[in-house]
Amino acid sequence: MIGNRIKQARKASGLSMRALAEKANISAMAISKYENDQSIPSSSVVIELSKALGVRGEYFYRSEEIELNNVEYRKHSALPKKIQNQIEGNVIEQLERYFELEHFLPSRPIQEFKIPNSIPKNVRGYSDIESVAIKLREAWNLGINPIAELTDTLEERGIQVFQSDVLDDDKFDGLAVMVNSIPVIVVGKGKGWKGDRQRFTLAHELGHFILEGRIDKNILDIEKAANRFAGAFLVPE
Repeated sequence: MIGNRIKQARKASGLSMRALAEKANISAMAISKYENDQSIPSSSVVIELSKALGVRGEYFYRSEEIELNNVEYRKHSALPKKIQNQIEGNVIEQLERYFELEHFLPSRPIQEFKIPNSIPKNVRGYSDIESVAIKLREAWNLGINPIAELTDTLEERGIQVFQSDVLDDDKFDGLAVMVNSIPVIVVGKGKGWKGDRQRFTLAHELGHFILEGRIDKNILDIEKAANRFAGAFLVPE
């Protein structure tokens, strides 16, 4: 529905209803009605909304709608909800374009992401996490040398990787999320970032997918666990 599209784009732009109303030169009450599907904007209003939100008019009429489920951030605690909304809106925009493009491309086999059977169902302590990373490398036939193209390695195994440039500082590292049963990793793009930081973020978010449901979060901190996994996955001993 167009109302959800307007709300999604507004949050992705970091705007309140009042701020959007001022930019589009319409009332906040009208914005509220549009977002709640109590009223349908005219074509002229859609044009003003698209200008104010920085999207094309066709955005509001796309058939593909994506929801982000079970979002796991690798972030600093100071990252405000408003920025999270902007990041997630940016991710949804990229994913919708990706899935739309898929419809026009010749069908190509995409590897379904599966956790190897060799990965234990229960990981009881931090000391066990390193062995999980080693078992995954073995199952994926990665050897013990550094992984040359980590993004390609993940995508070849069914994990989609995207980059968000909503923030250009170091406040956002990355996130992991399931979209239409497809695991997706999003990494940030901070100023002066080196490749090692993004590689660690990719491995950290991979750890979220691998360890989910395998550790007791009342005993082990998932962020610390994912960090341990990332270190062992990237630099096995």
